[in-house]
Amino acid sequence: MNLYNKELFCGNQAIQWAMTDMQVQPIPSLSTIGRILRRRELTHRRTGRYSPKGKKYPELPSREANQTHQVDMVGPCYLTGPIKFYSLHTVDTATNPHACDFGHNEA
Repeated sequence: MNLYNKELFCGNQAIQWAMTDMQVQPIPSLSTIGRILRRRELTHRRTGRYSPKGKKYPELPSREANQTHQVDMVGPCYLTGPIKFYSLHTVDTATNPHACDFGHNEA
């Protein structure tokens, strides 16, 4: 609960890493940690689909490539072991096919 209350990653791996940092011996396996969490009903899955909250984000119109970009910082993500990394996702809003209305072909 300590990791969860600090709004940190709190899955099996994070708990195992925290135990390593606290020098707990022996360190339980990931599956053992998972079983303990399930037994104590400390796990839950997201229920239902994501529903937008209705917040309007600022929009900068762009007609040419490289005029406006959307950027997202994603992370922290964890590799095997306590290796934490972040990634930066950038989308050109003028050339992103999801942001363009291509219409439809008429036969």
